[in-house]
Amino acid sequence: MKKNLKSLFGGDFRQVGMVAALAAIALFFQFRTDGKVFQAQNLMNLVMGNTYVLVLAIGMVLVIIAGHIDLSVGSVAATVGIVVAVAMRDWSLNPWLAILLGIAVGLVIGTWQGFWVAKWGIPAFIVTLGGMLLFRGMNQLIGKSLTVPVPKLFQTLGAGYIPDIAPDVIPFNLPTMILAAIAVAALAWAEFRGYAARKGFEAEPTPIWVPITRIVVLGGAILAFAWIFATGRPGTSFPIPGVIVVVLALIAARVAWLWNDVSSQLHRVDALSGAADTPGETWLIVGSDARGGVIQDDTEGARADSVMLLHKAVNGQTSLTSLPRDTFVDIPEYGENKINAAYSFGGPKLLVQTVEKLSGLTVDHYVEVGMTGVSQTVDAVGGVNVCLDYDVADEDSGLVWDTSQGTCQTVDGTKALAYSRMRKSDPNGDVGRGQRQRAVISAVVSKAATPSTAFSFSRQDALVDAGTNALTVDRSAGTMSIAQMVLAFRSASGSGLTGAPPIEDPAYSPEDADIGESVLLQDTTAPNFFSKLRDGKLTAADFNQS
Repeated sequence: MKKNLKSLFGGDFRQVGMVAALAAIALFFQFRTDGKVFQAQNLMNLVMGNTYVLVLAIGMVLVIIAGHIDLSVGSVAATVGIVVAVAMRDWSLNPWLAILLGIAVGLVIGTWQGFWVAKWGIPAFIVTLGGMLLFRGMNQLIGKSLTVPVPKLFQTLGAGYIPDIAPDVIPFNLPTMILAAIAVAALAWAEFRGYAARKGFEAEPTPIWVPITRIVVLGGAILAFAWIFATGRPGTSFPIPGVIVVVLALIAARVAWLWNDVSSQLHRVDALSGAADTPGETWLIVGSDARGGVIQDDTEGARADSVMLLHKAVNGQTSLTSLPRDTFVDIPEYGENKINAAYSFGGPKLLVQTVEKLSGLTVDHYVEVGMTGVSQTVDAVGGVNVCLDYDVADEDSGLVWDTSQGTCQTVDGTKALAYSRMRKSDPNGDVGRGQRQRAVISAVVSKAATPSTAFSFSRQDALVDAGTNALTVDRSAGTMSIAQMVLAFRSASGSGLTGAPPIEDPAYSPEDADIGESVLLQDTTAPNFFSKLRDGKLTAADFNQS
């Protein structure tokens, strides 16, 4: 019963503490003021007077969940507002175009401040503190400390009410109640959809009375407040600024929900070595070949099917280096062997240590991609387009590729997985496979960033479910680090700084180690390669050209 009650309150009683406290305060003053708190005019005044604060608060929520702070938000809002007002007054700009201009100015300011935080690593507190002073002064400079009149449209958007379209015989504002009904319907849809999803993966699903209770309580509150607004004095209803806030709040809630969903569902593992930091940001991306308990290539324990080193240097240069899984390396405490054997011997932590010893870079974050997850993620984005300029019928991977259907084809998850795993039929062996693996990941990232994903809740949910099911990360990683990795991956793919390190012998057979053929990096150039990688001085010509 206690578990069900916790589910009723979102999993934690503390989550509703602030709401409960607010409700208690409202009820106290409702009693002390003889019922004036919940009168229509008072609620309208509260909405009208606090809309701008709520809009800023919504934006700040997104900043805070990203782990930052913005002290300049008030000054930036004032600067954008005065720019819009002056544009309409002095430039006779159409109000809607003025709004777009204001949004553009806000984006420029946000990009400028983000540049100092993201590229140069200056704390957001310092950057936005300076921004607060700068834009406060800019607001005074542009507006000359004067009140700027705005057109009637702006007055309506800032202090108007939802118009009534119903006949006079209906004693309430019909559009307000329609919007409330839509909100309750959306609430019910979300609750039952969530219940169905939880029932699919929980051994003891939440009883049906829990979502029904939430729908009744929250839906009843929505309808009750809507009725107060809809039956206020004639000519009033729910304020238009309140509608704007609700829309923005729903968008922010969706983003916050997805953010939290990713963070809560990620699988985590102890992977980092604890070595001293090196300049820049480094991710180790590993594809695991253990699928459903079946281990490939007749080895003991799972091996790393692919190993990629994603690095963002201090100067902003990003590169993606594929380390062939047969790369000949010195594994700490195990001696010379193939790099993928480190995963089999000691799991993610030993693999991290091995890569750090090879590259001289400290791995900041570890990301493991289960190969079954590749198929699910590709299907979640509706397939990806990949290219191959020769026919293949590979028994080991299951890839069948017919160039008569085109050298570039849109493939589903199953074929994308086979495309990523095919090695023996590739004339470049493991190096070629690394190229295809990068191509698949890049295609998924690009497809996920399209408008079709941005405006499709079902595709977003499918992508989150598939992605979190596929990924295993280090214990310090969260949604922000995953987002930064995706951006860095796109940057590296776009710049062309991808490939394998210089290779001396792709079929090296060491005399002192019975490990079969391996890939030997060039002793003379590979150390220099990793030095360039660390310092952000790589060029496309530095990668293996075979």
